[in-house]
Amino acid sequence: MRVARPQTDSEFHTILLNAGATPVLVDFFATWCGPCNMIAPTFEDLSGKYPNLKFVKVDVDKCTETKTKYGIEAMPTFMILLNGQKMDIIRGADKAALSNLAQKWSVNCPSPKDSPVPGQFDLSPFIDRQQSECRNEDDQHNLRNFLDSQGSLISDCDEQLLIYLQLHQAVKIHSIRIRGPKGKAPKTVKIFANLQTPLDFDEASSAEPIQTIDFTTEDQNVAALKYVKFQNILNLQIFIVDNDEGGDKTIVEELSLFGTPVSGTTNMQDFKRVAGKAGEADH
Repeated sequence: MRVARPQTDSEFHTILLNAGATPVLVDFFATWCGPCNMIAPTFEDLSGKYPNLKFVKVDVDKCTETKTKYGIEAMPTFMILLNGQKMDIIRGADKAALSNLAQKWSVNCPSPKDSPVPGQFDLSPFIDRQQSECRNEDDQHNLRNFLDSQGSLISDCDEQLLIYLQLHQAVKIHSIRIRGPKGKAPKTVKIFANLQTPLDFDEASSAEPIQTIDFTTEDQNVAALKYVKFQNILNLQIFIVDNDEGGDKTIVEELSLFGTPVSGTTNMQDFKRVAGKAGEADH
């Protein structure tokens, strides 16, 4: 069966657990809802078109706890879940919007098969683009556009960049890849994690990072992280100190994180940085 149809909240929870890091596209519907019935065939068709997604129909009158948990107030509502965490949402019987949602998450679907690091996922879908930011970015070649695959990230006043990545949920980060064109590619990079607020350049220069990487020595620009230090990461700060030829412009053509999501969900409001050296998640 291409579309799962849980009859209870417990069945739905089991489906999410079994899905792991596979994006789950959920159709929250009601049998008495006209628009829900109208768009149902489109949902069925998409389930055959995108086999790397998990499609689930949830009857809100049968799975009332699930309806409350995810704040469903109107039907139909279509939601993308990763490890039970809400990632994307559209409301209403808009066939084009639903098709675009499925295509978007099929393309961005994390898979260890596509990763250059064996057994690790590309964690790009877990980055919260709205909450992430970058200091000293060029206005036209900024982090927001870069994360949306619209060109490179380029520094502005000098060669340094200070990137803050907020994550939708806790992840374990195994490796990081940062690439750029020869002569302008990032060289020295300091990594901080799970700080309560973004650093400024003075703080990043003086604080003790979890790890410092020289990317000119890394094979294919993939650097293994100190895995024990990156086990429950909710935000990452990447301080690019210089580039490989010492020029005043640094260009980032790729920034990828490889790892796995932490099982279950994490409430960001409950997060507090573990005491220790600045920049460290644990010690």
